[in-house]
Amino acid sequence: MGDRAAWISLAVTAAVIVVLTVGTSFLLKRLVKTLAARQSAEPEVWTRIDACRNPAITVLSLILVRTYGAVLEFLTHGNHWIGVLLGLLVLLSFGWLASRGAAVLIAVMAVRFTHSTGDDHQRLSRIRTQLSVFQRAASVLIWLATGIFALLDFPSTRALATSLFASAGLLGLVFGLAAQGTLANMIAGLQIAFGDSVRIDDTVMVNGKHGVVEEITLTYISIRMHDNRRMIVPVTDFVSQPFENWTRKSASAHADSYLYVDHAAPLETLRTRLHDILTASEHWDGLEGSLVIAESSSSSLKLKTTVSASSPQLATQLGEHVTEQLTVFLVRELPAALPGGR
Repeated sequence: MGDRAAWISLAVTAAVIVVLTVGTSFLLKRLVKTLAARQSAEPEVWTRIDACRNPAITVLSLILVRTYGAVLEFLTHGNHWIGVLLGLLVLLSFGWLASRGAAVLIAVMAVRFTHSTGDDHQRLSRIRTQLSVFQRAASVLIWLATGIFALLDFPSTRALATSLFASAGLLGLVFGLAAQGTLANMIAGLQIAFGDSVRIDDTVMVNGKHGVVEEITLTYISIRMHDNRRMIVPVTDFVSQPFENWTRKSASAHADSYLYVDHAAPLETLRTRLHDILTASEHWDGLEGSLVIAESSSSSLKLKTTVSASSPQLATQLGEHVTEQLTVFLVRELPAALPGGR
């Protein structure tokens, strides 16, 4: 009769826990939607807050189940591993919730910095990069602390966990792991984030290929190529090897193109035509548009045009467009300005 009553009590408790968790999940979802509709915060913040709902419900459910652990141990004839397992699951769920909470704090900080930065794209990009790396570092530290606390639940590993809490032991662990490749990448990622050598949305050239930095993590950097391919580069390559950052000081990208004309070609007329072409183009950012003599030979002049746009792709397209339009202009309007030995 005792076992039967215990099983009935267990079934009733399980039903109550299910009703409570489902109801709480529904209420939290409605609350987040209501607050998101009333408040003026960015959608990313509310998305991060909503992502905390599942770990919060998991924590609540496991705590309710753990309060009934004595009955579960009785039904399994005194198996104490159930209580240990439930305690471990509660601890891991708290780590899950803490990492999601850290993401919410980072999102709130990002929104505040965005509003205070205004139109300073360079500073905003630097802040976004630092917050992105800091979020991943915080997540790693949270799960490291969760793992250490989990070790305390087992008598065989309790001594190890206690030594990790000691400053000397933890410091030795950090320096010991720093010699490994993974943590070396993590340290390099922090160095990039706060060293301001490369930022999200920067245009870089690595190993002869250029693209836009799309994501910076603790271990790698994702670069979006012009054909939408992604090149994944370890962060250590950005610390130990040279690379080109085309937009570190300015968001504008430049492109050069060349044109051959006769020595008697009217350069001022060509410069006026270049300005008209750039003014009519939607790609030109208005920062650079020049035409100069790059080289002179006995048969012709080599002219270099330099134009600028908001990205390397647009700058390349604009340079090609300028070369085409200037060539058409020479052929139609100034045929005598073409070099004689074409």
